[in-house]
Formats: sequence, structure tokens, C-alpha cells
Amino acid sequence: MSKQVQWRRGTASQNNAFTGANSEITVDTTSRNLRVHDGVKAGGHPTATIDDLSSLATRATIGGGSTASAIKLVTARGGAVPAVGVSLWFIPSAAGVAGATIALDGGSAIACRTVTGVTLPAGYLRSGIPTNAVYDGTNWIVNRQSERGTGWQRSADGTLICDAENNLTPASTSIVQSTWNFPVDFAVGSKPRVAALVDGNSWNGNVVGYPDLSETSGAYIWALSNTQSVLRSKKQSAAPIFEAGFSALVYLSAVGRWY
Repeated sequence: MSKQVQWRRGTASQNNAFTGANSEITVDTTSRNLRVHDGVKAGGHPTATIDDLSSLATRATIGGGSTASAIKLVTARGGAVPAVGVSLWFIPSAAGVAGATIALDGGSAIACRTVTGVTLPAGYLRSGIPTNAVYDGTNWIVNRQSERGTGWQRSADGTLICDAENNLTPASTSIVQSTWNFPVDFAVGSKPRVAALVDGNSWNGNVVGYPDLSETSGAYIWALSNTQSVLRSKKQSAAPIFEAGFSALVYLSAVGRWY
């Protein structure tokens, strides 16, 4: 005959009022979890059940009829109305369009927001990339992984960072210029903050005529948009001219918003 082991047990209220001995275990018959006691804290330390863990993060799959603008997710738990704080992980099957929504387990479409609280911009959701969404009671707050390419990085909070190496070459005998087309456009209507550093060794390594760096205005932004920056440096009036063939390396960085 098998033996049965029954731990000391009681309702949640009874457990909360009980201070067990160090390492003693009791059973909460309300929540169906265990309480591990330390001899000091009333109620002990409750353990998490599988339902507790499932409510924190759930894997979801793309359901039938899902589109880039109206995403339909299916979970093993079911429940068309998500509880506040429910966290889902899913892999978009297509790049998201602006204003995408998520419908869970056959429920109504719910608007998505970025981690900064604005409507999802086009390209925020990336095809084939694991994505997290948390329901805040009104919207799905979607977090995306940082995305990077050659000379650029985009983050979930909208930050876009670009960097490059370019050359200053003569636009005239008194001006050298560098035109930088950003590898990824910044948000329409915005202008990033651009920084430039001229390589002095490269400047002084020219074999054609040129003014000394101290005889110029230094590098300055001549033109700037969300797609391009134009950097210039102008010689002082009495300084030697920039002769044809002059070239100096310049290091560039730009920081701004992509949405």
C-alpha cells in the first residue's frame, strides 16, 4: 500500500497569518501554490505556479488571415480578451505597416504602440524577427530588437545613429566640401545632430598646395536634411589655395530619430 504525504495547509488568508519554521513548507489551498517559510516572515515566500508563469510570457503564432496591418495571434492558453500585463512573443511573417493592430485568439483588433507610446511606424515590425508585445489594458506595447547595418543602427525608442568616413575635396580654390548621404533616412522633417572630425595626418599628407588647418574656418555644416549633410571648410583670405587633387579624410556621425 502506497503512502500519502500531506503538508500542513490552509487558505491564502490562513497562510498569510502563519509564520512557519525555517524551511517549513505549507500549501495554499486558495492559489494551489506552496509557501516556503523562513521563521520570520508571516505568510512565507509563495512559489509560482505554471499559470503564474504563463500569464507573464506566452509564445504566440501567426494565425490564419493575418496581414501586415492586422496581425492575428494564436496561443495555447486561449482567451480573446488579454489580461493586463500579458506578455507575448511572436515572429512576424511580414514587415509591419504603419498603425498595425493585434487580435489575440479570435478577439478584437487592439492598437499597437511603440515603447515610446506612439502608433507603430512602417518597418517597426520586422519579418522573421522575434518580437515582444505587452498589453497595458488599452494597447499592445511592442518592443523590437535593435536593427543595424553598415554604418547605422536603429533602436526601438526611435533613435537612429549613423557613422561614416568621407573625404573633403575642393568645391573651389577656397572651399573644400564633403557630401554625406545617410545610409538610412532620418524621420521626414527632422534634422539629426551631426559631428565631424578632420584627420590631421590626412590633411597634412597632401602633395598638392593647401592651407594649414589653422588657416581655415574649421569644419562646419553647410547644408542638412533628413537624408544628407554637407560639410565645408573655408580658407582664410590670405592663406594658400586648395589645389586640384587635395583630399582630407573626415570622420562623421549623426544622431536623430527614425520615427
